[in-house]
Amino acid sequence: GNIFLCPFTPSIAELARSLGLNWISQIERKLIEFVRNGPSIGVLTPHFPVMPRKKRAFLTMMCRNYFGLDTVTMDQEHHSWVQVSKIPASGEPEVTLTKALMQWGSSWLNPNYSAKAPKFPMYDERFQCIILYGLQSNRKISNQDMYDALDNLCRRSEFAITWLGQDDVILEFGDRIVARKVYTRLKHMASLQNYVKFNQLQWWPCNPAWAVLQMQAKSRSLLQGQRATKEERRRLKTAQRLDHERELMGTQKWNLKSGWDSDDENDKILLRKPSTEQNIERVTNNKWSILS
Repeated sequence: GNIFLCPFTPSIAELARSLGLNWISQIERKLIEFVRNGPSIGVLTPHFPVMPRKKRAFLTMMCRNYFGLDTVTMDQEHHSWVQVSKIPASGEPEVTLTKALMQWGSSWLNPNYSAKAPKFPMYDERFQCIILYGLQSNRKISNQDMYDALDNLCRRSEFAITWLGQDDVILEFGDRIVARKVYTRLKHMASLQNYVKFNQLQWWPCNPAWAVLQMQAKSRSLLQGQRATKEERRRLKTAQRLDHERELMGTQKWNLKSGWDSDDENDKILLRKPSTEQNIERVTNNKWSILS
């Protein structure tokens, strides 16, 4: 299943809303089409139109941080436009901003949450990270295991490790080109060296602390959900037990009244309430037995 975290911060979402979601959707569709065309087309044509500085900065951030594309601002101010070109490891992100706003618009990207969220820089290229989800091995995975597993992809001095949980890890690289190359190669691999496997990976151009925060909240939500499910099962089990007990009590009362709980006809007679004539006869018999 899809277990991706939200790779956009509330500040990015807030600016995207101010720039116009239709415009955001248009540039993302154009960038996706460009990277899907393959390496034969190295420069985006026709290029994006002239746009104000704020939109150029946002477009540059999206291209470089999320699509692994290079950008150059062309021409003088008031006539400036952004030229977009590919590098060998350019590619489409797992989650676009448009999809993120649909999925997390009322939670992580909620404008009301922005005031409480950590203030991460919006245009920050220091963070070039990869998240590996669902790590599996025949033993507990350590940092050394991860360094050994990635030994054929990059030098261990080129990345740092941050654990998001027992089975999820974020790899932080210091160089964007190296990070994109490792990411591209991992996309075509189901396992690493040293028998380490992973379920999914995600390009993460944000502060690792943003991923840690989301994963912690996700773990708390999962734990609360498990507790709620357990409590609901306990409630249903109790209700079923009480219904069963009521049913048994009703059956026993009915059996005592009808005598159907015995195969002996004499027992059935004893269980019935004696008639008035039977009571008179019983008293008379007792009287003569005493006199005799």
